[in-house]
Amino acid sequence: MTLIALDAQPEIMFGYPYAISAWIYKLIASADEQYAHFLHERGFRVPGKLKSFKDFVFSGLEIPKMDRPRPGDTAIRVKSREIYLYVSFYADRSAENFIAGLFENQFLSLFNRDYRADFQVGRVETLPAADWESLTGSKLTLTLQALSPMVMALKNELGIDQYLTPDHPDFGRYLAINLADKHASLEGGLQLDPEAAIRLIQYRLLPDHDFRSRLLSIKENKAGQTRIKGYYDFRFELTAPAAVLKVAYYSGIGKYCSTAGCGFVKVA
Repeated sequence: MTLIALDAQPEIMFGYPYAISAWIYKLIASADEQYAHFLHERGFRVPGKLKSFKDFVFSGLEIPKMDRPRPGDTAIRVKSREIYLYVSFYADRSAENFIAGLFENQFLSLFNRDYRADFQVGRVETLPAADWESLTGSKLTLTLQALSPMVMALKNELGIDQYLTPDHPDFGRYLAINLADKHASLEGGLQLDPEAAIRLIQYRLLPDHDFRSRLLSIKENKAGQTRIKGYYDFRFELTAPAAVLKVAYYSGIGKYCSTAGCGFVKVA
């Protein structure tokens, strides 16, 4: 979708992803309060586990022109009147018009104590979808690019998340388990133990990788703020059944997909 700035040169706080997530939940609630409450409070549960997923993801803001960030900056100085945002839901094609309609003619405000940037939603376009149904049962390999920070983590002996780089030996393991759990949360999804998931879903970082890292704040300026670290701008091959690839493509890969827009990918 296209976002049109209401000010000539808005300044956007670095921690904007959490605000975009809250905005999406608000728009869903305005159309279907019961469904929004279900997503926010419960989500799609993984059988036999405490995990649940919201099954949507969004990209970072695509800003054609901006000032180059300098050390000490706390905001993005935007020089273009129009910027772009991609939002993806794992949903039936029949819900496509409903989802697109959520965003039409809406307003988005990104603000904290120091900055405020207001936008009106302009064009809302639906991107062409792959014919996933015809690929059911197939095992395919896609080359994907991480457009937003992808978060994979394992807990150390103190229970603290240790964030994995895309070239870490365990990155593919946790990616496979994450996608298997996401698919299991869906009706009729695969029920796999971790080792079976690793055998079925293979990740390979491509040799021309040049990944970058980004620190993100969840619940900025609120009690219980969480700092997370993800990696983006790298290409990788993902081999899996078509149904699992569909989940990865439409609902993101890794942690914090719906909360902070992490793990948004495109076919490279």
